[in-house]
Amino acid sequence: SMVAQSNGAKKQHIASGMTNEDINTLLASPDDFEPVLTIRAPISGTIIERNASPGKRVSMDEELFIIVNTNSVHVKGNAFPEQLASLRTGLSVEFLSSAYPAERFAGRLTVVGAALDEETHTLPVRATVPNPGGKLKPHLNGELHISTGALKNGLSIPKKGIIYDGENTFVFREAVN
Repeated sequence: SMVAQSNGAKKQHIASGMTNEDINTLLASPDDFEPVLTIRAPISGTIIERNASPGKRVSMDEELFIIVNTNSVHVKGNAFPEQLASLRTGLSVEFLSSAYPAERFAGRLTVVGAALDEETHTLPVRATVPNPGGKLKPHLNGELHISTGALKNGLSIPKKGIIYDGENTFVFREAVN
């Protein structure tokens, strides 16, 4: 029947991303309808990659946009084998980047890898860090500090106080008069 065909066509239009308003506009004046499809993302966020432009023909399986939610970010890192015993999800982390040298971004360790990387012999880890104001951008480099609580009392030495000479390592301190 004509009604069944009409309902079937309407379902196809809705499945392709058209709203009821778009369909009503098409039915009311088919000659004035612009053959432009509005694509609505299933998530809110920021477009970080665009592979489509107006007028470009696209296929159903083509990736048109990459959208990310920047309210929080995933920070990937690598832990050394010596740190394995102290690592577990839920630990506090701090992310530091030269892009914001005066700021520390606090978060939580959310993933501890299941196997060491064959090339680097490190364990992949991931932390989730809140990103107020969207300051942290995808692919931003920095340092991920994981608070394991392993060192209660320890000696802290600034990097500039350590001297490497071949296989020997020396630590210097300022003389106290």
